[in-house]
Amino acid sequence: DFPSVIELGFEGIAETIQANLNTVELAISRRKTPTAEQRKKRAFYRSGLTVCDAAIQYGKRWAQHLQAQAAVEIDPQRQEELFELASIFERVPAKPAQTFHEALQSMFVAHVILHQESFQHGISFGRMDQYLYPYLERDLASKRITCERAVDLLGCFLGKAAELIPLFFQ
Repeated sequence: DFPSVIELGFEGIAETIQANLNTVELAISRRKTPTAEQRKKRAFYRSGLTVCDAAIQYGKRWAQHLQAQAAVEIDPQRQEELFELASIFERVPAKPAQTFHEALQSMFVAHVILHQESFQHGISFGRMDQYLYPYLERDLASKRITCERAVDLLGCFLGKAAELIPLFFQ
């Protein structure tokens, strides 16, 4: 559900999960003894909160890493790029994306996380044209981004996504 990651951020997703967990915990407290279904739901929601926290921490670590890299970079153009990426990671994937670049970065973090848990089968970005377009349209209208830069970011995104090579063991 890449649109939820982009629109809510992992903090927003965690809020929804926490509300669901609170409902289950309330039902359990009324019964005193949880049913098997309630135990499954509680475990599922707790796991979801763990994943959200991990995604948020992953983004924070990237922000710190990029800040450190920028601090020692001697090429001013590359240093500016690193600082820009660090500022993006200070916001996403924890918070909702506000720009096209943030939306792409949120998607990529979610993509990486999915690949940590799977064998890379059937993970699709879905209709990213539909859920990324409002960010692109807004950035183009405000002159925050040019078409050329958007194409460059999308190309980098797809190139990075192609780096995740499936590992198969026999």
